[in-house]
Amino acid sequence: MEDYKNIFEQIKKFKKEQNRQKQRGLNNYNILTTVLKEHDEVRLHSRMIASFLDPSGEHYQSNLFLDKFLEVLNVPEFNIDSEKCSVYREYENIDLYITDSNKHIIMENKIYARDQKEQIKRYI
Repeated sequence: MEDYKNIFEQIKKFKKEQNRQKQRGLNNYNILTTVLKEHDEVRLHSRMIASFLDPSGEHYQSNLFLDKFLEVLNVPEFNIDSEKCSVYREYENIDLYITDSNKHIIMENKIYARDQKEQIKRYI
C-alpha cells in the first residue's frame, strides 16, 4: 500500500513541476498558429522565412540573418553577395527565391507535400 502512495505522490510532484514549467514558457504554445494554420506554407512559413532573410526587411538587421543562413549552409565557395541580395516569396511558383543577380538560391517548403517531378529543373 505504501508503494501506491509513493507513486501518487510522485505523480503529484511531477504535475506541479510540469505546470510550473508551462507557466515559465516551457510548453508547446505557438502564437503563430493561433492566427494561421500550422501547415500554411505560403502565409506562415514562406512569409516568415522571407522576412528574416530579406536584407531590406523591416527587422533593421540588413543582411545579418541572410549571412547567418548562408553560414549554416556552409558552402563558402558559392560566394553569393548578401549585400546585393533580393528575396522573393512565391516568385513564379518558387516558395523562396534569393538572388544577387548573379547567383541564385531556390527554396521549396514541403509541408505535407511530396517533391514534384522535375520541380527544381522547371524553376531553373
